[in-house]
Amino acid sequence: PKVNASTLVLSFEDAGNLDADASRKPASGDFTVLVAGERNAVTNVLVNAQEKTVTLTLTRPVTAGQTTTVA
Repeated sequence: PKVNASTLVLSFEDAGNLDADASRKPASGDFTVLVAGERNAVTNVLVNAQEKTVTLTLTRPVTAGQTTTVA
């Protein structure tokens, strides 16, 4: 994953399971993001099957050096 302020981008090697159809878009609550051990809520999810990415918009920006995990 790559984090830039309040944007977290997950990259995939295989886009086979990524579906950009808006009717099948994952809900924000489907992801749990912890930053420095504290939950940082996801406010938006953007799936780009062509680029093989899922972009999560976070409530609070992440600063350099903070450990970030996604489940």
